[in-house]
Amino acid sequence: MNGDRGLEMEMRGRTILVACFLASALCLPEAKAGVIVENFTITGTGIAGSGTITLTTTGNPAVDEITALSGFFSTTNNGGFSGAITGLNPGSYDASSPTTDEYSVWDNLFYPTGSPSACGLGTPASGSLLDWCGVDFLVAGGYEVNVFGSIAPTVEYVLSDGLSGGTSLIDSDATVNFQVSPEPASFTLLGTGLLGMAVILFRKTKPGSLVP
Repeated sequence: MNGDRGLEMEMRGRTILVACFLASALCLPEAKAGVIVENFTITGTGIAGSGTITLTTTGNPAVDEITALSGFFSTTNNGGFSGAITGLNPGSYDASSPTTDEYSVWDNLFYPTGSPSACGLGTPASGSLLDWCGVDFLVAGGYEVNVFGSIAPTVEYVLSDGLSGGTSLIDSDATVNFQVSPEPASFTLLGTGLLGMAVILFRKTKPGSLVP
């Protein structure tokens, strides 16, 4: 009888171990290979944006191309506007040769290791994920938004937006916070914790560990 109970507990322990191992694997950061789709948020005084950002890896592990952006953006500043993000404003994906229009310059590059290039300025931006040229996208209603890394040491990201074509600026170099999730460190920690818990539970359920 005790032997049957011990076998049952061992099988249960193995099941828990496998379940926690799978859960921990799912919590690990997504490998930077091919196309990666992650969430982003933009927050600032009167400014809010969120949605998904699509990254495509390059031959350089320190930089990805931002190939798509979707979601919602709004600002209440200077009359404001709000609407769905209708797409990425096409760029060069080249920090040395960014795309420009009447009031924006952009290259649509993303730096997963947090080491943005100077983007032709000679001084790297303080924002860790976007260089000074940043990312440019369009919003329903004929609006354009450019988010870029600041060269000011106390500010990470700034934003300019207005009617597409630069005929009217609503936010000019407004300070914002730009984030992309999941955060690899947090998810790795969670996955490691789950795996550790699985090992402890498995040991407790082994027949030799049972209290008579």
